[in-house]
Amino acid sequence: MLDFSKMFDDFSATNDGGNAVKLVYEIIPTFSQDQLEILATLNYMIRRYDLKDLEEFKAVVEYNQKRNKNLDFLQHGAIKSMLKALTMEELVKGIKPQVMHQQDE
Repeated sequence: MLDFSKMFDDFSATNDGGNAVKLVYEIIPTFSQDQLEILATLNYMIRRYDLKDLEEFKAVVEYNQKRNKNLDFLQHGAIKSMLKALTMEELVKGIKPQVMHQQDE
């Protein structure tokens, strides 16, 4: 299970002018629970039987999957709430300098 509050805290702490879209994209999980179970089984089989060809194939699949995330996860209510909170934080970050600039004048 994903800990959204921890991700949000990490995002807030590390986002010092970085690309917010990239940071949010990295939060989206790459694999479903079923896919993770299959990968765990594959890892076991690769290690037990020393299957180098299967290991190379798995590496290619993982690479492609990480670059093409399934955005159906965005339908989940918790992720929508997190994205709203991140958006509000970005808005507040933009408002603070404007208010301070107006007070200086």
